[in-house]
Formats: sequence, C-alpha cells, structure tokens
Amino acid sequence: MAVDVDSERPVTVTVALTDTRAGRRLCVDRLHAREGTTAPLTGITIDRAASDGGLVVRVHVPRAQPEAVYNGVIVDEDTSLPVGTLSVHVLAPRPVPGTRANGRRRRTR
Repeated sequence: MAVDVDSERPVTVTVALTDTRAGRRLCVDRLHAREGTTAPLTGITIDRAASDGGLVVRVHVPRAQPEAVYNGVIVDEDTSLPVGTLSVHVLAPRPVPGTRANGRRRRTR
C-alpha cells in the first residue's frame, strides 16, 4: 500500500484495513474531526496501482484546513460494508525559516 499526500502542511496518515482481499474497490467519503464544528476533510481517493494492483490512498489537504485529527471509514464499494479506517492528523504549519512563531520576520544585525 502507498499513501500519496498533497499538503502544504505537515500531516500524518494512518490506514487500518481489516480485509485486504485483492480486487476490491474501496472508497472513503469524508473524514470528520471529533469537534464536529470543523469542516470535514474531503478529496480522498483509494485506487489500485497500475503496476502491481496495490492500493494507493491519495489525500489532499486544503491550505485552510484547520488543525485536527480527521477520521473516516473505508468502505467496499460493491457491498457498502466497512473494511477499515483512515485517520489524517493535520498539524500546525511549519514556521518559515527566518520568521518567529507569529509569522513576523526576525531582525538580523
């Protein structure tokens, strides 16, 4: 399995599959933060690699997505039964070199 992340911010991704039979078409709808007021994380796909048929999980995190842990269920498209979970932890932006934590430039002498 491979994970492809498109994000300007640091993230960690955890995939847990309970059923790994080959040939299944898998999907995940939206990932939700526990807080409930945070916009869900969308734009996630699960495909099969053309080279070997292995799973490729693709995660896109928009720039404005709030920091949180987002969780969702991986579902078999044919049976609609759950076969795993996906969690994405969106972390605080990394500071730009030469700036303080508040984004202001450091003065150099």
